[in-house]
Amino acid sequence: MGFVVGLIAALFLALVNFLIHVIWVEIPNLFHGPVYYPLIIGIVGGVIVGILQSKLGKYPRTVHETLHEFKATNKVAYKRIYLEIL
Repeated sequence: MGFVVGLIAALFLALVNFLIHVIWVEIPNLFHGPVYYPLIIGIVGGVIVGILQSKLGKYPRTVHETLHEFKATNKVAYKRIYLEIL
């Protein structure tokens, strides 16, 4: 099981590294490195985070919130999260 978890983690990190390379190296090279590119990526990323937060709520919960719930109920309720795309 440890091998499978390690493999999944490695694949996830490889995907993240690939996407970082594409967003910050390959795409700017296509447009010859516009100066305002980081601003555009920041705005687009902020909009995506805002939309996800409005759909999913405030996640992840803090350790303080989780411990408070555990002390009050002796359990932590995990809910399935579904993202509804408009």
